Amino acid sequence: LGVALAATEREGQSAAALTAVGGDARLDAEPDAALDEIARELDDAPGVQATAAARVEDGVQLSSPRGTEIVRLVVVDTDAFQRLLEASDLPDAPQLARLRATGAGPVPALLLGGDGGLREDPVLRWEDSSVPIDVVGTAPDVNGSIDPVGVVHNEALAGEGVVAPPDTIWAVGPGAGEALDSVEERGVAVEAVVRQVDELDRRRDAPLPSALVRLAAASSALLLALAILGTALAAAADAPTRGESLGRLRALGIPDRDLRRVLRGELVLPVTAAALAGLGLGVGCAYAVLGSLSLQRLTGQPAPPAVVVPWWTVLAVVVLVCSALAVAALEWRRLRSRPLAELLRS
Repeated sequence: LGVALAATEREGQSAAALTAVGGDARLDAEPDAALDEIARELDDAPGVQATAAARVEDGVQLSSPRGTEIVRLVVVDTDAFQRLLEASDLPDAPQLARLRATGAGPVPALLLGGDGGLREDPVLRWEDSSVPIDVVGTAPDVNGSIDPVGVVHNEALAGEGVVAPPDTIWAVGPGAGEALDSVEERGVAVEAVVRQVDELDRRRDAPLPSALVRLAAASSALLLALAILGTALAAAADAPTRGESLGRLRALGIPDRDLRRVLRGELVLPVTAAALAGLGLGVGCAYAVLGSLSLQRLTGQPAPPAVVVPWWTVLAVVVLVCSALAVAALEWRRLRSRPLAELLRS
């Protein structure tokens, strides 16, 4: 359970950092139409798998007859954005294809969060323009937004007379950071280049999350040490009786090979059964409990992270079995050191 808690938090932090950045790296700049062409050129840069340029604008007003809310508006080429999502570990957004719809009427849009009334005849109010939109699906989370997120296709919005030059480039791939670092040399007013690894380090180094992981790891190590000690103490408590019984069998002429098997069976089988039962209970408790601990407050996700139980937790069973085998080897050496004549007299 302790290992699952630490692993779940770390995996949740990794997913949250990826979402907050929007890829392996993100460039923030002043709005510039040249960023579209730069993003297409970076697609062919070494170590870059996919890029997408977008306008990410906070504080945009979305209103409907039922109310008004402030949203994060994302104006993006949906084809490039879809390729970016497919090339990364970001959640896929199959409903992006609906934004390509053409024809008269409101601009198709995806909306994440917000009051349900926003989906009834909403109007986007931005830069002295009012653009009717039609919510056709749920938007993906963009840069870990706290506000509701609205996503529209750049060409559809331009068709309503609203031009939104991009101010963000997302890039995916091992060379994403280096490729975005080179953008400033092209005369673009770059504000920052944010890397996913830096964001992840910042989240993991935060006092409370890092303390919880260390506590879970220390507790797990302590519990394993106590289990090993319990194995040794249980074996020591029964050692005199077991040694007397095995000594009599040895005196009766039972081969040493068979005696070793009996000794190992008496020590290893109970430990194996207990370790497997403990492992099963731990896994069951992890899935039953971790979802209710509000770990999203530590990972920075909008929802509880998916429970992660590392495969190597089974090594705890191996460690305990090996400790039981070690105890059996010590007992066998002590039994073999007793003279046969002494065993016959006993």
